Amino acid sequence: MVRLLLYGYCVGVMSSRRIERATCEDLAFRYLAANQHLDHDTIAAFRQQHLPVLAQLFTQVLQLCDKAGLVKLGHVAIDGTKLQANASKHKAMSYERMEEKEKQLKAEVERLLAQAAETDAAEDARSIRAFLLRGLDKVQAEWKLICATHNLLKLFRSGYRPQAA
Repeated sequence: MVRLLLYGYCVGVMSSRRIERATCEDLAFRYLAANQHLDHDTIAAFRQQHLPVLAQLFTQVLQLCDKAGLVKLGHVAIDGTKLQANASKHKAMSYERMEEKEKQLKAEVERLLAQAAETDAAEDARSIRAFLLRGLDKVQAEWKLICATHNLLKLFRSGYRPQAA
């Protein structure tokens, strides 16, 4: 599950629901999940349960990628391009600069994990489980709108187009 989360963050898939969907649709996610299709609740619970350890792990991964020259703060990218080395005293990292870079990496990891948690919370708020917890009598109009939208979408996907008068 850790490799799913790590790969998902690297390719910009933060949401546990999108990761769940990707284990069915995306070959890379499917391979990393060993062809198992995990539920989004399982992924979100795993992330919440192991949040401090995951933050440390992601920081270490980003530091390794930074040492290898594969990452700039805010972007994780791997490329097979070979370039001539350009080592100079201006690019060498002092201990203070290294500590500052580590703080930046930790802040970036915390931001990414917070963003993933926000995305999951927003998706859960829209989910049917949260919908039912509010009480069906309180949200009858919203339920009718969701049903109407669903039916219109089904009609559109089936190719139905109304005739112009």
